[in-house]
Amino acid sequence: MVFGTVNQIVLVCKFWWEIGTRLLYREVHLRRIGQLATLLSTLEGNARLAETIADINVSCQVTAQYFGVFDKALRRTLVMSPNATRISLRMGVCIAFISSVHQYDLSKTVHLDVGNKLCFWDALPRLPHRKNLVFVRSFLREGLGDIDARTLERLHEWQITMRSDPHLKFLDVIARKWKLPCLRRFTFYDLLCSSQIPHYIKILDAHGKHLTTLSIFARLDSFDGHLLF
Repeated sequence: MVFGTVNQIVLVCKFWWEIGTRLLYREVHLRRIGQLATLLSTLEGNARLAETIADINVSCQVTAQYFGVFDKALRRTLVMSPNATRISLRMGVCIAFISSVHQYDLSKTVHLDVGNKLCFWDALPRLPHRKNLVFVRSFLREGLGDIDARTLERLHEWQITMRSDPHLKFLDVIARKWKLPCLRRFTFYDLLCSSQIPHYIKILDAHGKHLTTLSIFARLDSFDGHLLF
């Protein structure tokens, strides 16, 4: 049911308002900065609404001018939404915002989608136990040095998007140090060139034994005549 339809339904009567409001706030999409301020104001006026939120999807462009206000409001919204287990952080952000993500409370997150200028590594410090994660869609980048050992004990599906950096040695670290015992679905986007294939083979050797689905999306002109397998 589209938002506009639900918005009309909740005006019919008190009973419909109670039911419709839960539908309205179950899945929140923030496409403009001003929407976050409005949402936070509403939640602070009615804390019960925050309990109905299950999904928070952020895709707006955040400029340096509004970084401080937006960061504080989003952090507060996440804290006030105890049942928000599906989080999507795909906003356009300034450099200062990336380090601020380390302070977000993502401990309850089951479904995590991180992209645009944000990287999965930016969110990892706020996933202290990582016991809840079942699904991750993430952008990964190189240049972060060594990666600590991690255990994502319930992770069932991981979708990885790579960008232009051809040095993928950190995938070898994930292969050696990480434990992904429940991984069943693995997707790679933007495999860049044939020289990277050994890194992907290592991570599949380590974590691909129980996969039921493997998807690799690559530009055919990236392999210079070499076959993937």
